[in-house]
Amino acid sequence: SEESKAKVELAKEKLETILRLSDLGGTVTIAYYDNAKVELNISDTEELGRIIGKDGVAINALQTLVRQFIYQEFKSGMRVQIDAADYKRKREQALKKESEEAADKIRMGIEESVELTEMNASERRYVHGLFEGDRKVKSYSVGEGRRRHVILEKHG
Repeated sequence: SEESKAKVELAKEKLETILRLSDLGGTVTIAYYDNAKVELNISDTEELGRIIGKDGVAINALQTLVRQFIYQEFKSGMRVQIDAADYKRKREQALKKESEEAADKIRMGIEESVELTEMNASERRYVHGLFEGDRKVKSYSVGEGRRRHVILEKHG
């Protein structure tokens, strides 16, 4: 829709402005968008460490800011995902590996349940998605704030 295109353009412009004003540099490209979601990618910068931040805190904050700018302008939201140097993709691969290894221990009867590392909301959603149709392993989240994490458990 026209509104979606306008939201995507606003998201790109706001992210470029934040990076410029923060002296972080970089090129922002639109990796993907539809009516509900936009994925932006940051490249060509020496400041990837600062853009991503410890455990992705900075890049998640950028997502929150951009999402707020969209909501403020249009009074309706859009999911925003920002990646830099494939950080998010690599993080998902690491989460998948950790989750699958834990699930294998449960499937083999070595463990009844396994507590995974602390994760943000989108990472927890990703892990829950991995076990949606699983008949042997179920997942649920526990903890508060930054300490929130996923527990995998034997199903039934």
